Amino acid sequence: MDQHDQIEREPFLDRYRHWIAPIAIFGGFVADIFTLNQIDQIFDQGVLVAHLLVSGFAIAMMFTRGTSLGERINIEEKSGVLEALMLFSFGGLFSGFVIFYTRSGSLAASWPFIVIMLLLMLGTELYKKFYRRMTFQITLYFIAVFAYMIIFVPLVINKMGPWIFALSGLVSLLLTYGYFRILRWLNYKRYKKYIHKAVISIGLFFVIFNIAYFTNVLPPVPLSLKFTAVYHNVEKLNPGYEATYEKNPWYNVFRKRSRVFHRVGSEPAWVFASVFAPAHFSTEVVHVWEYFDTDNQEWIYKGRVPLTIQGGSKKGWAGFSYRENLEDGRWRVGVTTDRGQVIGYIYFRVVSVAEAPKLYTERP
Repeated sequence: MDQHDQIEREPFLDRYRHWIAPIAIFGGFVADIFTLNQIDQIFDQGVLVAHLLVSGFAIAMMFTRGTSLGERINIEEKSGVLEALMLFSFGGLFSGFVIFYTRSGSLAASWPFIVIMLLLMLGTELYKKFYRRMTFQITLYFIAVFAYMIIFVPLVINKMGPWIFALSGLVSLLLTYGYFRILRWLNYKRYKKYIHKAVISIGLFFVIFNIAYFTNVLPPVPLSLKFTAVYHNVEKLNPGYEATYEKNPWYNVFRKRSRVFHRVGSEPAWVFASVFAPAHFSTEVVHVWEYFDTDNQEWIYKGRVPLTIQGGSKKGWAGFSYRENLEDGRWRVGVTTDRGQVIGYIYFRVVSVAEAPKLYTERP
């Protein structure tokens, strides 16, 4: 038998096994880009739940190696397909988390958590050997369940806060315990081999999630910043708003409104922000005003304005605040939750002038 005949008779999955993982992870990521749109939509939630079920099923089936059930379903031959399903779903889950968590937080504040989600997504291809380890698979599944519950539980209760986050963690632990019972039933011998390492690993990541939340590194899902602008004046109409702004130079095609605020005398600057929140969702956001001290190279707190938001609008709940007698220089207004999680920042620069700039009117 020559080499050509050996290649022809080699099982298809074995011949192309090295392509399965990259195609799976890339497929999961592309699928999420085109399918995930809004965090409170039933379809988007269904996609994430489907990924959780598929990845959980694939891990459970691979767990049956060495059992009579595993022999009956010929698990050794199907392991390549199951591994591809697991990687596809993990890739879809963590790319979905990257999409939603990135929308919900400022990179300046939440980048450590978002980077971890991104690495877990990319790691399904870059570190395939780790993803084939049973303890790692189970731990990763818990991370996915917890990351999803942080999104899902606030959507169900229509509120967010420390107790809601604690409930998300409790639900995640209970679901993981139920999953352990299934694995124990499928293969008790293997379960005894991996359970202790898995529990320690899961406990470590549970602590990491809690530290990330209480240090405000965790993005404030399901909130997200939809629109921001700095205005010379904002008036509330019925319905909507009317605002005046400075135009950017014609060559700045990516931003219509200037982020340089030319003020005359003690003219106040108005900051306008639209925050998306799911329907029936009620919480408080805060505008935190800060000035950049060039001498000490740090942001100096200048005041806060709390605002209560009510979700439901696709454009987001709109709110504004203003401040008079601003010093010349760099300013930013952080749009945060009431406990300090940063949804986003609005940056602008104040410059004193003798003559008022030309202003334009719009309805944001």
